[in-house]
Amino acid sequence: MRKAAGLYEAQAKPRDISLEEEFAEVLSSLLDLANCFQVDLEQACRAKEQLNQSRTWEGRTCFGRRTTAEKRSP
Repeated sequence: MRKAAGLYEAQAKPRDISLEEEFAEVLSSLLDLANCFQVDLEQACRAKEQLNQSRTWEGRTCFGRRTTAEKRSP
């Protein structure tokens, strides 16, 4: 159905956008959403970081962070 309706066809011209520009766009959207829902992002990030510090990580995450045990070992 989507293919028949042309929803998979490229509608916009291809653009050469840098990774930095994409990150800036995502951040801008996040800040807009946080403002709309009255979320204090600084407080939320600090609380999440504190929670993450108390966690025991099993293996590596998709971002390549080392586990708690790996951080302690020489």
